[in-house]
Amino acid sequence: MSKSDCPPQRQTKAPNGISRCLSCNICCGGSSPSPAEKRRMANYRPSSWDYNMLQSLGTGDESRLGLKHNFQDDIISALNRILPHQYLSCENDTVESLHFVALKFRLLRQHGFDVSTGLFENFMDENGKFKAKISEDVRGMLSLYEASQLGLEGEIVLDEAKASLAPHLTHALKLPAVQPLAERITHALEVPFHRRMRRLEQRWTIETYGAGSDSNQTLLQLAKLDFNSVQSVHQEELRYLTRWWIGLRLSDKLSFARDRLMESFFWSVGMVPEPEYGRSRKALTKVASFVTVLDDVFDVYGTLDELELFTLAVERCVNICYISF
Repeated sequence: MSKSDCPPQRQTKAPNGISRCLSCNICCGGSSPSPAEKRRMANYRPSSWDYNMLQSLGTGDESRLGLKHNFQDDIISALNRILPHQYLSCENDTVESLHFVALKFRLLRQHGFDVSTGLFENFMDENGKFKAKISEDVRGMLSLYEASQLGLEGEIVLDEAKASLAPHLTHALKLPAVQPLAERITHALEVPFHRRMRRLEQRWTIETYGAGSDSNQTLLQLAKLDFNSVQSVHQEELRYLTRWWIGLRLSDKLSFARDRLMESFFWSVGMVPEPEYGRSRKALTKVASFVTVLDDVFDVYGTLDELELFTLAVERCVNICYISF
């Protein structure tokens, strides 16, 4: 911005040839950069997403189903009923029920309930180690391995179980009888369940669950309806954000910066996928898109003098915002 950009009657002269716009209280450079000044360019690849296509995404009939996504209250209620009786069946548990016990432990831990590793005492020897014969139950080992990922600091039993079960499960992949579980085992060994992106995990589970001969078709159909219903909400949000981004024209005016609206939205879905948190996803996407552009302004394009003035302007705007509150 040059001095001519400020109204003459509102300019004041500051030291070092810098003029001040009193109307906005922002420092403006006394002279424009030389046209011959070299700029750094990162040569970022253009956005791979067609914004016209994103805006044309259809909601489909699934948006009319009115499927409620949030069953959290029912889940917590069921786990509250399980919690007081978590140790009652220990005396009767056998190796075949290791899957059930490990699943119960994981679900309780996953939802923040205080559950002890004593739940596994029937599967441990007198030295506090898991019995060797649990290696005969591949499904139980898989469930126990997934449960061990939620171990707390100092729970040596779960740490040792996680370390010892990984090679056992890897070896089990070579057995013909284990092939129905092979994909699940490989998936569990790659990344723990609670560290995966929930939407991608739901899609993967739908595909693998449907391939099983013992799958509950009613539950599978509900999962598909739920996935499509939530996806339609996300698509509508993406259309809104695309219109907002195109209207700003930042990708046209600042061609040196990365155009990453879609990636920013995908990141927000990874954080809060539930349909009722649409406002959070929109806000996160906008912030991430702006931060990406600002990062390129500072790291790639701006000169030191420009960045100092720009930082000063931003700081003053922030202060004004605080004063207004």
